[in-house]
Amino acid sequence: MDEHIKSMPCNKAVLSRKKYIARPEYPTIFMYQKAEVIFRQIYEILSEKPVEERYCCAATRFMPQITGVFSPCYPIEREQFARTLACCAGEKEKVLYLNIAEFEEEDEECEKGLSELLLFIQQEDKSMMYKLPAIVRLSETYDFLAGARHYRDLREIGTDDIKRLVRQFEMIEDYTTIIMNIGLLGEPAYCLFECCDTIWMPVNTTVAYGRQEHLRRDVKLEGKEDTWKRIKEINVPDCWYAGKDMRKKWVS
Repeated sequence: MDEHIKSMPCNKAVLSRKKYIARPEYPTIFMYQKAEVIFRQIYEILSEKPVEERYCCAATRFMPQITGVFSPCYPIEREQFARTLACCAGEKEKVLYLNIAEFEEEDEECEKGLSELLLFIQQEDKSMMYKLPAIVRLSETYDFLAGARHYRDLREIGTDDIKRLVRQFEMIEDYTTIIMNIGLLGEPAYCLFECCDTIWMPVNTTVAYGRQEHLRRDVKLEGKEDTWKRIKEINVPDCWYAGKDMRKKWVS
């Protein structure tokens, strides 16, 4: 590498024609692969650089609209509604889908996602600005962040983790809308609700609706009735179960 380049105060990487290199001096990226993969590797390298204070020249800072989808009694409908909402919104704007729920159907085994992100932002000098593009994936019309690797990662999330995550998302200007599939309960869930502009609760009033009444009683016992008032309960129609295309047509 050129001595002038070596002396530059920035993160460095080498784009190589060789796939395997013994003991490289700098992080090395194989050039003959998909551009998407190369950019992810670059973002991984950039994310290791400590955050530097930046002066914002804009009069106001753009904030993404955050939509939460919460329905603990109907987890399948919750996931389907959140994904469909992201798909429809993604046709018109830049959307990020965030899975904060256990056992989502479309999560792949060992895929980087929420667990890595939570661990990363616990480091005070780190920012999601470069880390997020390295681990998000494209699904149809929107970007998505895979859920936790293990259900215990979700059950150990506290309010401090939620607040730290939200603060980081507030600094991201790449997305106009963030849609969250919320599978948490208790204080972590209430903490997430605070940052949501809209909260949807898809239900099916013809199937096991007694569980929904039980949830309503629990929320009342916890003194969170004001929070419940912000939630927009929506009953999914019979055509909801006819397939993805029908769900998309109904939501749009």
